[in-house]
Amino acid sequence: TEARGPESAKWRDRLFDGVRSAMEKQLGSVPTKTSIRLTSELRAVLPPFALPHLERQASFFLTGGLVAVHSAGRSRTQIWDALERREVYGTSGDRILLWFDLLPQGKEGGEALPMGSASAFSAIPSFRVRAAGSLEELPGCPDWSKQALGDAELERLCRGECHNPGSKRKHIREIQIVRIRPQQRPDEPLRELIEDPWKRVACPADRDTCEVSFEDPDYVVGRRDVVYYVRAVQEPTPAVNAGNVRCERDASGKCVKPNPCYGDYRTDNKDDCLSPNQERAWSSPIFLHYVDPPSDGDAGADAGASTDAGTADAER
Repeated sequence: TEARGPESAKWRDRLFDGVRSAMEKQLGSVPTKTSIRLTSELRAVLPPFALPHLERQASFFLTGGLVAVHSAGRSRTQIWDALERREVYGTSGDRILLWFDLLPQGKEGGEALPMGSASAFSAIPSFRVRAAGSLEELPGCPDWSKQALGDAELERLCRGECHNPGSKRKHIREIQIVRIRPQQRPDEPLRELIEDPWKRVACPADRDTCEVSFEDPDYVVGRRDVVYYVRAVQEPTPAVNAGNVRCERDASGKCVKPNPCYGDYRTDNKDDCLSPNQERAWSSPIFLHYVDPPSDGDAGADAGASTDAGTADAER
């Protein structure tokens, strides 16, 4: 099928006899270990399923990453408004919750600025991160889906397994902060400007949620623009193909034998190809544009910031 290769070597040879003939005609022989150039003539005679590696093609049928937004509702307009405000983050697939805010400065206070915001800033910035792991899945399908489709149709479509979250959340292991300082001149080395991660903060093991606050005193010392991201990293959970080539390693850690999930007869049907993986959520950035603090004589001067959540395109 389009998601799985031949069920046996016999069927592989049957399917690819035409491929062998085409190669012999175009190349004069069938290559064994050496790579070949896929010419337009050879591409024309190869069947489409013979072009990609099936084990890689099958991986694309897995659940991919998710986009999450902080919106006022679930309407199309509200979701697009949140996307345009950049109040958006991505996950590697799990439904992790994530907030990342720049806290208000100065005596007068004010509202916190969410991820995606841009601010002209002169003080030491303070940030708050809050995260919650995704809800653990329960086996089977929820009652409302059974009422809508019935058991037989759910079995046919979903093999009896649906998105069925329980009430217990997976644990967030740590929060990682990424700090990036844009170049001030073209020849400025990037290695020292991109700090990934800049900080790691462990989360309490006995809580469903994780809240972290941090400051960056270097901001006022460096007197330059800075971009901040955060990542919330979840506890390890099984994921399909997370083991990649699933190497057998020697005592030194060198890969001596790969054992990938081929997507055909070479991998046992009972092998679910699961390996532990730490799912994560990655925030949109907060852009800080450094400005000199106002002088003491300025009326209404405050060590705060002028903010604009909609003018960060230049900083990108």
